[in-house]
Amino acid sequence: MSCKQQQTASSQSREPEKLFTLSTTPCFGTCPVFNLELYSDSTLMFEGKQHTDLEGVHKRKLTAAEYDAFIGLLKMVKWENMNPRYVSDMTDLPSQEFYYNFNGEEKNIYKYGVEPQSLGNLSQALLAYVNETVFKGGE
Repeated sequence: MSCKQQQTASSQSREPEKLFTLSTTPCFGTCPVFNLELYSDSTLMFEGKQHTDLEGVHKRKLTAAEYDAFIGLLKMVKWENMNPRYVSDMTDLPSQEFYYNFNGEEKNIYKYGVEPQSLGNLSQALLAYVNETVFKGGE
């Protein structure tokens, strides 16, 4: 096998890059618990763990329109202005962990509490989008 063949083989087996993730944890009530991942090949993976309309692992490639809509939701947040950590002293709140990796900007954000509101809104909007548009309640 020549060097060129080895490079081609390794580039073809390269994993798609993770662009975005959102992971949530439970609270004492009915807070939705899920993992959501978007990859550079437009694959979306959703794992509903508790209190979600869609339970279990679901994975599929988004259409161009679905991908653009998903990115549009991500643009609700001004990622460049986000701090890496937001923590409240309240108890019984779910935590959310965000990973954002677009256009050379990479952010890891941990959120426990109510601030900033844009991250809470994003979490709700993405969960609704996944349930109502991407997987249509279990497709």
